[in-house]
Amino acid sequence: MFESKIELALINPQKKNITLQDIAESTGISASTVSRALNNHPKINQKTKEKVWKVAKKLGYLPNIPVYMQKQKNNIVVFLVDELSNLKIHEFILASQELLIENGFQPIIKFMDNNMPVDKFLDLIKDIDVVGLISLLNEKQHIPDFKLPLVSINKSDSGFPQAQILPDIFNGAYLAANHLLNQGAKKIALILGDSKSTIYDDMSAGFKAAFTSNSKSSFKIVKCDLNKEILKQEFEEIINEKIPVNGIITCNNDVACQLHAFLHSKNIKIPDTVMLIGFGNEIFVNLVSPGISTIEYSSHNMGRIAAEQLLEIMSNNNTEHKLLIEPAKLIIRASSLKIVQD
Repeated sequence: MFESKIELALINPQKKNITLQDIAESTGISASTVSRALNNHPKINQKTKEKVWKVAKKLGYLPNIPVYMQKQKNNIVVFLVDELSNLKIHEFILASQELLIENGFQPIIKFMDNNMPVDKFLDLIKDIDVVGLISLLNEKQHIPDFKLPLVSINKSDSGFPQAQILPDIFNGAYLAANHLLNQGAKKIALILGDSKSTIYDDMSAGFKAAFTSNSKSSFKIVKCDLNKEILKQEFEEIINEKIPVNGIITCNNDVACQLHAFLHSKNIKIPDTVMLIGFGNEIFVNLVSPGISTIEYSSHNMGRIAAEQLLEIMSNNNTEHKLLIEPAKLIIRASSLKIVQD
């Protein structure tokens, strides 16, 4: 702890008016950085702050209100989430909070139920010193305008975030369908949720694009509630069609794993009879046999980018809208390798 203002004055009785420039010359740090360090600016790292404070104490610097006696801001950044079971969300938050903490911010998580009333939504943050928000809410969730810096993830219909970060779903679906076509699939099904979602729209568009130069194969798009019982009914219909489906792409890996188990229960061999690709690349898709091919986009990269964007917005007070796309790549496993490579 630092001494009081009176104690500091006794350290340097010969020179009463120590300036920021005096501290800058003693530390080898610019006067502007010294000023921000003394004011506990979040962009200045802790090591630099401690160096400046130590020299200021030694020289007997007397600010109008000593920084160590000021009320410290918490500089809280809130992650808005509506589910915590998804490992990708954990990866995202861990990567994002690492950068935020490095820059002097305090990240916290606020959980929201679907269709939470606006007043309860506002109650989440009204009594804490929030300086920015990162939303991981699904597209059904409405986000009130908090008049705070906001970065939105996986949600393309938000009206006022300064930055949106989306995975390249279109290209991911294209890569998945094109891979199955190259493996010899003649009829491919895409299973989507039935909600209105630009993510599903992009997935459908990318999937269809793979067939524009392949007239010998056909496709089917299934939109349904992703409830287990309804999915089971859809799976039954797909495998009992007159023209057999021999390739299936699912909108997420939970559905892919359910389909994987269903096909095994029917003694339908993967990939010999039906090839399978999911979206997301969670760890569990490689724990089943055969392992499930997936479209991957890095939650870690997206987390770092979200934190970088929020820091930039808060630092520059930049309200210009940005849309950033995280590249997708195909992770090929046994579930989609019908043709054995030498």
